[in-house]
Amino acid sequence: MAKVNLPGQNIPISMPDGQINPVWYSALKGIEQATTPPALNGAGTLRGNPTGAPANEVDIPLGANLQFVAGALAVFGLSAITRTINSQVGTTYTLALSDAGNIIDFNNASPVTVTIPLNATVAFPSGTQIDVMQAGAGKVTFSAAGGVTIQSAGGNKSLGGQYAAASLVKIATDVWRLFGNLIP
Repeated sequence: MAKVNLPGQNIPISMPDGQINPVWYSALKGIEQATTPPALNGAGTLRGNPTGAPANEVDIPLGANLQFVAGALAVFGLSAITRTINSQVGTTYTLALSDAGNIIDFNNASPVTVTIPLNATVAFPSGTQIDVMQAGAGKVTFSAAGGVTIQSAGGNKSLGGQYAAASLVKIATDVWRLFGNLIP
């Protein structure tokens, strides 16, 4: 169980039933209204200081296994990640702008071809990431539209089998990097 050092106390973050400790929750509620953004201090911890008074600081060691209630992540400039899963059951699919930042799950018993379109057709911003998963038995293979380059380790451009996953990241105009559980 992770612990957080509060002034004069060492309080467990979660109770035995998995709920957040009310004392810790109270401390977070005070920090949520922070006027000073959290920063790293010299001890390798995150420090959130809502009022400027040292008594209101909470240090959390980096790498601590922490669970936060909704809204508390904002204290440290973080947010919960919930993404849309676009379920596809066909044998062909062309990436759409709405896929940016989301997950596509391919579920077909037959092979599936996923086309990455030319920037002139679908203008994804550089840095766009699209995660892909294979739910069905059909091999999912990525194909570049004319003028598009897909970079991947060993030139592999197919997901590794049922329940395999990978990510596509656009690194330049018409250049995408594919990485994850891939096979030829």
